[in-house]
Amino acid sequence: MNKNGKSNMSWLWIVIIGVVALFALGYIKLPAGSSGITPSADGSCQLAPTVSSVVVDGINTGTSVSPSSTYTRVNGIYRGSSMPSTLAYGDEGEAIFSAPNYIDQKYSFGPLGCGVNVLNGKLYATDASTIKVFNDIGDVVIDNIAGGATNQSASSTVIDQEVKIIANADQTSGDLVCVIEATNTSQVDRMILSGATKVSVPEFYSVAGAGSVAEAYEIPALVDGASKTYNLKISPESGQTIDGTGIYFTCYSKQWFVDTDGTFVYGIENNDGATEYEDTFDYDWMIA
Repeated sequence: MNKNGKSNMSWLWIVIIGVVALFALGYIKLPAGSSGITPSADGSCQLAPTVSSVVVDGINTGTSVSPSSTYTRVNGIYRGSSMPSTLAYGDEGEAIFSAPNYIDQKYSFGPLGCGVNVLNGKLYATDASTIKVFNDIGDVVIDNIAGGATNQSASSTVIDQEVKIIANADQTSGDLVCVIEATNTSQVDRMILSGATKVSVPEFYSVAGAGSVAEAYEIPALVDGASKTYNLKISPESGQTIDGTGIYFTCYSKQWFVDTDGTFVYGIENNDGATEYEDTFDYDWMIA
């Protein structure tokens, strides 16, 4: 090769190294989720944009998960329960990965480049978590609304109990909405779960009887065998003794779902009050 050839080749390598350095330093960036293939001068893609999903277990990340549905919105429009086969360069969207016995999760994708765009996601396995309820002297009460060998004693003053929630190993409880119901509103004034966030009772929830009172609280998710204990204060109506009243404690796990208008919502019920939770579990006991 002649001198000029060597010189030109040297400059080419300098340019290549410089571009690589700019990528590494972040001065040149590809769109999020992009394959890095840009369209031709006329705006067309030689290889049409597609989205390839890679989903793993959120705790055991070496285990792949195959979603049964991938609910998708593209550019603000709901496109159904699977990833569309027809996509355009620059499209942006959201996908809900849904699988049985997992908390359905939402992920965003785009702007899309030409060719294959990889969408990575995690799904956390779930099943009914465990609840333990202790009376005001620290004994575990019987999980029976009719009562049994160990109950919470009757009281004319505020009752302090503990409620412990335990996630299963390798799973999550999911973010929870827990409803507390007392079967005698003439005896019970209110129920406060300390450390949890009070919310409205779900529309789908039906009380056990016309004489019941109910409150609802949000509890953050517990993961991989973790547990947390909450203080439950049950206050009597003025001049009343809480005696012969049953307590229902029922939890529902939140997840992402498609609402009635095609929007993506995180919760346990849709706009019509229909259930959308993944799991429900409960513990019931007697004050007597």
